[in-house]
Amino acid sequence: MVKQFPGNRARASNELEDYAEGKIKTISSRVYTVEDGMKTGECFGQWQPAGWKAHDGSLWFATRKGAVQIDPKSFQRNELPPPVLIESVVIDQETVAGNQHITLSPGKDKIEFHYTALSFVVPERVLFRYKLEGYDHDWVDAGTRRIAYYTNLSPGEYRFRVRACNNDGLWNQTGASVAFELKPYFYQSLWFYGLVLVAIGGAGFGIYRLRVWQLLTREKELKLSVDDALARIKVLNGLIPICASCKKIRDDKGYWNQLENYIHEHSEATFSHGVCPECAEKLYGKYYTKLKRQREAEGAKPVPPDLSKE
Repeated sequence: MVKQFPGNRARASNELEDYAEGKIKTISSRVYTVEDGMKTGECFGQWQPAGWKAHDGSLWFATRKGAVQIDPKSFQRNELPPPVLIESVVIDQETVAGNQHITLSPGKDKIEFHYTALSFVVPERVLFRYKLEGYDHDWVDAGTRRIAYYTNLSPGEYRFRVRACNNDGLWNQTGASVAFELKPYFYQSLWFYGLVLVAIGGAGFGIYRLRVWQLLTREKELKLSVDDALARIKVLNGLIPICASCKKIRDDKGYWNQLENYIHEHSEATFSHGVCPECAEKLYGKYYTKLKRQREAEGAKPVPPDLSKE
């Protein structure tokens, strides 16, 4: 049933037209119950018409306890927004006044806000909305409930705000509010977080330095091992078994190897092969003697020409 107030009939008529044309999905309406003077809130809807409009503009409805007459012209809109009051704040079952700034010690995790609104015209229809700034993103419709509960809030500063509307839907936009601050534990403070970051950074740097020290120590140990191995090789060279006749060397496995092969395998030395004068005379005989005399006649050094190779 649409409630028409003086000066408000045009709006109601426009809403009906907009609803019929599909422009809006709902119509502003008002439900009347025993709080408004009716003997019962149950009307008959089993037969039609369930209501009747008389020539004088009054409306008639059939209820279980008789007919009810409503004169829309006699309705007066409640233009007075209800004043809102925060009666008290309950913190872990301890009540404090709601008209002052509140400072909470760390660990307080159960907070209740008790609020009310003053209206002498159908106070049962006063509705509320509340919002905890710093926690809620939007207003919470509380209906007729007059308590708000919050638990496990993070440390920080908050402001609880509450609004109310009267029986005709007129809201007190100012409402009431109370600010409070929840102190953090020392491990929830910014300086503690900074200290933890510094400690983590220091630990990381210490681990890095320890790893570098371990690697340098390992490098020194390897260097000592290599130097010791080289020293042992030098000592071993002084005890190499060599054949007195063919000059072959016996390795650790008992095999005899050519001198140059053994030295090449156990060191970085390389060999270039040539022929000494004694061996050249022994190997080439007259040819070498003739060549030697020829070079002596020419004044050259008596070395066999082109008899050496890499």
